[in-house]
Amino acid sequence: MEADIQLKVSEIPIYLTCPKKLYLHYQGIQVAPESEQLLDNLFYKELSYQISEIDVTEEMIELLLDDISVIYRERTGSIEPEVFNAFRERIISCSERIMAIAERIRSFYVDMVVDSIEIGRFLSSKRFSLSGSPDKVLEHSDGVTTPVIIKTGRMPENGIWKDDRMRVTAYAILLEDDTGDVIDTGFVEYIREGEVRVVKIRESDRRHVLKVLKMMRRIKGGVIPDRLDSELCETCLLQDKCLSERSLLSRFF
Repeated sequence: MEADIQLKVSEIPIYLTCPKKLYLHYQGIQVAPESEQLLDNLFYKELSYQISEIDVTEEMIELLLDDISVIYRERTGSIEPEVFNAFRERIISCSERIMAIAERIRSFYVDMVVDSIEIGRFLSSKRFSLSGSPDKVLEHSDGVTTPVIIKTGRMPENGIWKDDRMRVTAYAILLEDDTGDVIDTGFVEYIREGEVRVVKIRESDRRHVLKVLKMMRRIKGGVIPDRLDSELCETCLLQDKCLSERSLLSRFF
């Protein structure tokens, strides 16, 4: 049954970017990020994970750079040493800025008086055939939990990006199914800017997530979505695969 098709929260942004890209993703056709972009993302995410545990100093930043190649061995093992060394030098040269943004993030959680912060908690729901791991789960003094996602990309001038809102809402739904609590708030941590933004989860957000999940199940079940033909297509690294897929289909219809 279509309702039994298992989905991941991390696939939601792919669908929102382009349903055809999600279809190709399910076919095993994906584009790996450039080495420096990958290192950048891993560094800032790991920085966020450790902010609540130790003080962020220049020495800590250097140790964190060493840790990345160990923690993410499978993902970084093929990166050339000169690429890693150049990345290391760039990060160290930005140490003062990194320490400043880390302190702003730390202050946010201190001011919230959070009882505990759990990293990478795995959530799975049979009811929604959905699974995923929010970057952080905050537990408050009243026992209620709150999902947090970490974004290493740019931050909007106001509010949060649409796909961030959908991911936070999906994680809230999973947490509710797991704990039985009503969760009406989440957070998006824009780590590069040192800012955490609150997400008030609305009924319309929940409705949209459920609708998106239905569409994603159809795609994973074999329904091929139309190509968007938008401006994003011009710079998409999957453009050739997308076009060849459409060309192949045209032979049969």
